[in-house]
Amino acid sequence: MISAVVALVIWVAAAFMPSGETKYGIFKEKELCERAVTEARSEGIFTSDCVKVELTKVQNKPGA
Repeated sequence: MISAVVALVIWVAAAFMPSGETKYGIFKEKELCERAVTEARSEGIFTSDCVKVELTKVQNKPGA
């Protein structure tokens, strides 16, 4: 039987710069992501909200 387990959780946010450029931030903690979004918004930069991304690791468990 093949099963998947969460190997890593990250938080991602996008900032849409006035120049038309899009930048992405990747954070290990939700609080750090939210702080970066708040700071960018206070400077007038349009940003997405923080999104949780769970990266999975597939495990092959015979007989399970």
